[in-house]
Amino acid sequence: MLLSRYLIDLYASALQLDYLTKTQPDLLRSAEAGLATTIDAAALVDYLVQHADVFRSLESLTALISGRPNHPAPPPWLRRDCSQHLTSIVTKPGGISILLSFMLDGMDAADLTAAKLENITRLTLAVPSHFTSPVAYYQSIVPQLLGLLDDIIGQSLKGSAPASASAAALSQTVTFILSRLIQKMPKYARVHIAAPILAPLLRYYPVSRIAVLGFPVPVEPDLPASLAPSKLASENEIARTIEALRLLLLNNDPASSLFERLLFPVVESVYALYEFGQRSSITANPVILELLLSFFRLVDTATAQLAFKRIVFTEGNAECAPGPHGSVELRRKSSPAETAPTDFNQFGLDSFIQAAVDLPTSGDDTQRLGTNLAVMHLISLLMDKLGPTILKRPGQILEFANGILERWIQEYETASATRSSNPLLAEIRRLAVEEPSSTTTTADSAGGIEELLLVLNLLAAVLVENKSLDSADAQLLGVTSHHLKALTNIPHPLIQGTLADLIVKVDARQARQTTAGPADQDSQRLSRDRYQQALEALEDDIVPIRAHGLSILRDMILTRDPWLNDSNHPGRLNQVFDLFVQLIKNEDSYLYLNAIKCLAALTDSQGPVFIPKLTSIYTNARGVSTLDHRLRAGEALLQTVQRCGEALPKYVNLLV
Repeated sequence: MLLSRYLIDLYASALQLDYLTKTQPDLLRSAEAGLATTIDAAALVDYLVQHADVFRSLESLTALISGRPNHPAPPPWLRRDCSQHLTSIVTKPGGISILLSFMLDGMDAADLTAAKLENITRLTLAVPSHFTSPVAYYQSIVPQLLGLLDDIIGQSLKGSAPASASAAALSQTVTFILSRLIQKMPKYARVHIAAPILAPLLRYYPVSRIAVLGFPVPVEPDLPASLAPSKLASENEIARTIEALRLLLLNNDPASSLFERLLFPVVESVYALYEFGQRSSITANPVILELLLSFFRLVDTATAQLAFKRIVFTEGNAECAPGPHGSVELRRKSSPAETAPTDFNQFGLDSFIQAAVDLPTSGDDTQRLGTNLAVMHLISLLMDKLGPTILKRPGQILEFANGILERWIQEYETASATRSSNPLLAEIRRLAVEEPSSTTTTADSAGGIEELLLVLNLLAAVLVENKSLDSADAQLLGVTSHHLKALTNIPHPLIQGTLADLIVKVDARQARQTTAGPADQDSQRLSRDRYQQALEALEDDIVPIRAHGLSILRDMILTRDPWLNDSNHPGRLNQVFDLFVQLIKNEDSYLYLNAIKCLAALTDSQGPVFIPKLTSIYTNARGVSTLDHRLRAGEALLQTVQRCGEALPKYVNLLV
């Protein structure tokens, strides 16, 4: 009764006597002269700590530290001694649980604001002055925090409802404190927090890899391979680890630094679990997917690139297998380590390309250029390693490529406007200042040329691997076609040929997509199929096959195929004309000579429509045609004129 009613006064008196014993022993001895027994103040304080109600002790000591309103602040010695005794309560077994329960005081998760979380965390992680180092203090509280986390995980995996209204608040508080400690002391946390949590997933790697990651190397018995246990991590261990990651990374506000320190070291094994779950539908797979997606959205691009390289190229020490309870476990590989999971179709490319598309536009051109080059080189590596199946989702690659092409168009148009305003003065000024590097754009740099060439090759690969596109991707391809044509006259010989060739393939694909619907009659269906066959041939990389496609189109023009010449669909002939115009730019004589014949056939068949267009190219009316392009257009006109004979006067106005 006395302890419960006057505990704070007893603490205050005992602590003051203990302080006097240490600082003024003579004064205390004179006061004790008339007493029957000597007062052992230190023993009295210890008695109170050991026998009084823990919550009342915490309340009393906290009140003595903070003081009372409108009263003088407690003296430093009292605050110090109270803190020491509070620490003795916290550091003993179960002390952290008692402290958190006291500070939460039955609080519900809805009432647990960010400010309250920060305050509780600051008080819990504050190192008492009598500890020699922060590590000494944390070594006494971290095992307790991990024990609380383990209890929370066990309750969560059982699917049982929280035991009390404050259970959810306790879970959020524990994970928040651990998260802050991981960010505050990353080296200490890697060994004492991350390693115990990630231990089952770390067994996926060889011992040498674990050491490289900076984790303690587990001591394993030196057994022959035939006697070594095949199971490296059980279903329960993996489930508890995934749940711990969910609570730490997703239960509070996600932070990129946390993902880098907890998920990045084991990203290969987590992806292996995801890939296995896609085949076997394990219950934890949605959580694993959310962890991976959150990781790639939050971390910086360099970390994301490295993570994907590790996923594809890191050799694992284990493999996923179905467990006896319908979940997944890790087993030792019976054969030499093979490459990590390679099923990149659904998740890997989606997440990585989306991360590339969502890159911030901050930073200078050099940084953006370096990032784009790294992205495309990695995609090329993935294609070499995994084959072209990663290109089966073209939408995101088209979006990524369009972003680069748009920037190229802006820089090219800006540079063209500067040169066209007064090219002579601009060149004289550049030579006089002798600082060409200060005005060098991405389009003028070697890295910029490499970037554009990689984009063009990537787009060509997408077309090869996707014989048809859905409506959304076809719309993106239309944007791509517009961007490519805007760069047609870019003054780089290395690019012009590749660009013209790609424009033909893109235009052929667009024409094929727009004419893929059902035909009204059998005769139309046959004509449409021939047209589709010709366009598909033009998309091929083999020159004779492309020439065969030109031959089919030329034959349809000369025979005035009714489906191709349908007056209700004039766009079909316009599409064919645009294809021929692009093909006469090709460097292969086998192709451009056939394209010239096709243009001549088109002007023979539809002279009033196409002779003016061809004449415009020949006369360079828009000032964008090269000399070779004009000469080849003139050759097509010459063939038309030669075949006109006595009908030439009819076309004079079109030709002159």
